[in-house]
Amino acid sequence: VPFLDFIVEADGRPVQANFAQLVKEFEDRPLEITLYNCKCHELRKVTFVPHRNWGGDGLLGLMIKVDSYENAEERVLHVLDVNTGSPAHEAGL
Repeated sequence: VPFLDFIVEADGRPVQANFAQLVKEFEDRPLEITLYNCKCHELRKVTFVPHRNWGGDGLLGLMIKVDSYENAEERVLHVLDVNTGSPAHEAGL
């Protein structure tokens, strides 16, 4: 369930305000992100290839917002929705 996932790392580094720029730098190349699921209390790694030709807007096909989860020490990105057929969907988000 996407809305229980939080992006905590991208390319092996904690999520920063420049996440959108990092995604652009990885256009058409694999990008690994680490997700924290607040229901399972587990981390998982997902790799996807950001690209524009998936049939929708943006490079990822997901809706995110800067957020926090309980006991978070770092900024995280909350995954709110994943578009069917998008790179994020194909990667299993």
